[in-house]
Amino acid sequence: MSPHLALTRMVFFLPLRPFYALYLYQADVFGDALWRKLSAVGGVDWYANDRCRPLLAALFRSACERGLDDLLHYVGAQSPTA
Repeated sequence: MSPHLALTRMVFFLPLRPFYALYLYQADVFGDALWRKLSAVGGVDWYANDRCRPLLAALFRSACERGLDDLLHYVGAQSPTA
């Protein structure tokens, strides 16, 4: 996709989703915290070994039962709305 087409889609999409920027920020905060937690458990190359398998399995198993605040707390991050 060209940068121009991507920008055009974003410009027309964002007015329809007023909280889109907050969703992106929450996803970034969660992704960064999860990466740090997985790196602490499994090392820099956590994705190339099985040391993080129990942590990821527990996280994905309980993801439907937890809210965003609980997931952020689980991976050691603070809620972006706090």
